[in-house]
Amino acid sequence: MDAEHDIRRVSTAPKPGEEVAGSKGDITIGNDVWIGAFATILSGVTIGDGAVIGA
Repeated sequence: MDAEHDIRRVSTAPKPGEEVAGSKGDITIGNDVWIGAFATILSGVTIGDGAVIGA
């Protein structure tokens, strides 16, 4: 734990509506792509045509 951690919160995830610093750019998704439920796609990622992304 460090000085930046709010001990009143259970999670270190951002609060709803709280901006997350450090965007790496746009997300680009190609054609015929399957993205699984609850999959996390980070900023700055390019997903090529025909890709299958699991959770």
